[in-house]
Amino acid sequence: MGCGGGAVNGIMPLSTLVDATAMSSAGHTYEYTVLLHPDEEEGGFTVTVPALPGIVTEGDTLEEALEMVRDAIALYLEDLTADGEAIPTETTPPQLARVRVAA
Repeated sequence: MGCGGGAVNGIMPLSTLVDATAMSSAGHTYEYTVLLHPDEEEGGFTVTVPALPGIVTEGDTLEEALEMVRDAIALYLEDLTADGEAIPTETTPPQLARVRVAA
């Protein structure tokens, strides 16, 4: 797991994102990119998973946020399996870009 690196031409390298690996109840391992959004007012992080819409969790620390998102992903995958639905894979990781807008 890594987090770091800087923007090149306004595009954040993939290493800036954090990969969360979750194991399904069937024992398969899946890897998804998660986005960690710092909460500047209350501290901690809100975490989303672009490949799995609807997953939003949080943690007071980076470690807790990653633990919470791994648990949320595992539960999401269990629900999909129980409902007979396919488990999404992340074929192309999301890209981050910073844009400047005059207002």
